Amino acid sequence: MAVENSPLSVAQRKYKPATDVTRQKNAAMQSNLPFENREDFENAQRGFIATLEPLTIAHSRGTGAAFDLSTMDFLKADAPDTVNPSLWR
Repeated sequence: MAVENSPLSVAQRKYKPATDVTRQKNAAMQSNLPFENREDFENAQRGFIATLEPLTIAHSRGTGAAFDLSTMDFLKADAPDTVNPSLWR
């Protein structure tokens, strides 16, 4: 993702830790939703044909990748305490 095109200032892009209220709300969300239910994942796999290998789509002008799915690898880690866990799932 191109940070240089960000509408946010450098100060606004700096990481800020979650507030106590945010941590409490996210913990409540984690404990109230059925995260152990894997039915959505099973349904998504049904009929799945293939994935891109490598996980990039080349730019038509040969100037690198037009899209690189490996930039989403951070989603494989646990959700940070600043993010609602239902969005990370």
